[in-house]
Order: sequence, then C-alpha cells, then structure tokens
Amino acid sequence: MDEQDFIVLSKLEPIERLRWLFDKINALEQRQLVARFIKPTPLDLKSYAVSIGFDNFEVETFFNHYESVNWRVGKNKMSDWKAAVRKSKTWDCHKKPIIVSTIEVKANETKEYTVLCNGCGYNGKITISKYNRVVDSICPKCKEPFLEEVI
Repeated sequence: MDEQDFIVLSKLEPIERLRWLFDKINALEQRQLVARFIKPTPLDLKSYAVSIGFDNFEVETFFNHYESVNWRVGKNKMSDWKAAVRKSKTWDCHKKPIIVSTIEVKANETKEYTVLCNGCGYNGKITISKYNRVVDSICPKCKEPFLEEVI
C-alpha cells in the first residue's frame, strides 16, 4: 500500500476500511490468476503431440523455430503453445515426401521384382522401370518407401 491508500483509509469508518481492504485484496488476487505463458520443454511438446495423435511431429524443428523468435507469433507473444502444435500439423516439414518418377517407361523397359516391405510386411511382386531401384519404390499396400528386394 502506498501513501494515498493510507490517506483514504484514515478517512473511512472501520467497516468501510474492511470493505476497502477486501476489495484491494480481491483485485490483487485477480491479477495473479491471469495465466502467464510458460515456455514448454521439448518433452512437453512431444508428449502433447503424441496425446493428440501427431506421431510425425518434429519436436526439434518446432522448438528451435519458436526459440529463435522468442516464442512469438508475428509481433505478439505466444499465449498457447498447444494451439501452435495443433496448427503446425499443416507445416510442410511434417508431411511425408511423395516420390514421383518423371521417367517415361516403355513396356519392354520394366522388370519384375519380388519384394518385402519393412513397414507393413507386404511380400509380393512389383513391376518397376529398369532405371529405378527397388529401395526407391513405394509399397503397393502401405504406400511407404520401405521395400527390399527378396533374393
């Protein structure tokens, strides 16, 4: 309390002093209840991402990005890092690369391979260009590039 407060209190009746003090205390408590942003740790980020089903979340990329901008979004201080994690699902760095072959292949320039997918366990045959490698091909079942040639 400052000098102004003592002057106000001295002019009040005892019951009014109590009301004034209670109002002052309530105002201070309300200010303390305002949530302050607390910077998350990489472990906090990873555990939250897993809890919302965001398995391919790149914790280091996210953490380093926001550390470099002092946990700001534009010119404003970040208020909710969990919302930023949810938003980051749309970032390109979290999306899996799509392998596209631009080579035009004639029918006689293909070869059939027996392959095994390390991702889903697919075991079967694929036909690819003789210019491509099996390890660069995509599994027909899970659409992931986890194939190995079975010899």
